[in-house]
Amino acid sequence: MTKLESDEFWMELALSIGQTAFHQGEVPVGAVIVKADKLIATGKNLRESSHLTAGHAEMVAIAKANDILKSSRLDGASIFVTLEPCPMCLSAIMQARFARLVFGAQDPKSGGCHGEILRLLTTQNHHKPKITSGIHAKASKKLMQEFFLLRRADQGRQNQ
Repeated sequence: MTKLESDEFWMELALSIGQTAFHQGEVPVGAVIVKADKLIATGKNLRESSHLTAGHAEMVAIAKANDILKSSRLDGASIFVTLEPCPMCLSAIMQARFARLVFGAQDPKSGGCHGEILRLLTTQNHHKPKITSGIHAKASKKLMQEFFLLRRADQGRQNQ
């Protein structure tokens, strides 16, 4: 399996986890953590159901991986996320010392890599993962758009 095929495989899993979050009323972001070509942990957004500010897919997956590997450092691991991580999640990814960050769709407003709010990837960082973006970007973006279209429609019906 080539690197691109592998990235697509893991991103497809992240997308399916995001779809599960969608059906549970959560923002449809999925995260998958892989080390040595083995699945370590997964996460989906849990903010609505858990009422936790940090209930983002990446934070959930990182906490599981820390527990499974009994380490705060995830050296050599890769994290696959359907949406560009926010500044909070990107900081956690850098603190965990991931080797790679692979994400689908960019988040032009709130993304920590390319977003307008805050760009965390500077030369001053102690650790910076290798970043690959755009893997299944269209599917990731479509999932987010569908979710927010439905949410706006539901809010419109409630306001009538």
